[in-house]
Amino acid sequence: MTGFFDALTTAILPVFFVPVVAYVLGWRGVFDRASVEGINRFAFTLAIPSVTFYLIVTADVSAFAWGPMLTYFACELGLYASTALLARFAFGVGPRESLLLGMTATFSNTVIFVLPIARALYGDAASLPVVAIITIDSTIVFAGTVIVMDILDHREGGVLKVLTMLARNPLVVALMMGATVAGFRIPLHEGIVTYARFVGGAAPPASLFALGVIMSSVPFSRFGGASLLAAAVKVVAMPLIVYSVVAWRGEAGAWADMMPMIAAGPCGAMAFVIALRYGVATDRIAAAIIMSTVASTVILAVLA
Repeated sequence: MTGFFDALTTAILPVFFVPVVAYVLGWRGVFDRASVEGINRFAFTLAIPSVTFYLIVTADVSAFAWGPMLTYFACELGLYASTALLARFAFGVGPRESLLLGMTATFSNTVIFVLPIARALYGDAASLPVVAIITIDSTIVFAGTVIVMDILDHREGGVLKVLTMLARNPLVVALMMGATVAGFRIPLHEGIVTYARFVGGAAPPASLFALGVIMSSVPFSRFGGASLLAAAVKVVAMPLIVYSVVAWRGEAGAWADMMPMIAAGPCGAMAFVIALRYGVATDRIAAAIIMSTVASTVILAVLA
């Protein structure tokens, strides 16, 4: 139990209380949604891409453990599809929102929640597995969801328009730049690395604070049904399934140990961002993020 309380009080609660304090301030009217939109825009336009770029260019890609990574990805895709189908046909949610609830249920809040906790518990060595999952989620799950959303939205322009939109997405640009630098071993001036680390350091607190204020406006009537399904899949079903499959495949080591912890992270905010971009209702997604963030706090402490 000492390990549980140490992990809870020294690594997890300090991160968790950022959105909690923001939620209370939003509920009391000290901040409102409009007042934090600038913070949110800064986080998703500059801070998160910066930390993503920094993590990729400083990671040893040759050390990626592909077995645990592919196991995680297979579990993620299976649960994504299952949750989307359940939301659509069991709860009667529309097709676009169902798709985003599937993403909500499997896309972890990796950069701004899991990463700082993992670093506090295990040091910089924890960054590499997290970077691997960030790369998969951003380049395949995020981009794939946007493409399907565009198809469902019947937008004109087809694939070319989707590719143009992706090319303008700061996170995708940061990933591509980081992958190019790392893949071709392009030397970077130390000042660029320092800039990316410095600006990226603002990503977790800024994002979590803005998210907490935005969440304070979510009506309690949305805390159930499809929202509860997405939250339960994210923090209960996904870590259990990832852990079971990793054990069944006989995978061991630090990477295998980290995969269930990453899977147990709360629902990520990127589905919320996509919903805003496409004019999809956000209340169920927001409620799932809130519930999963609270539950993940305890689950991550147990796994740690």
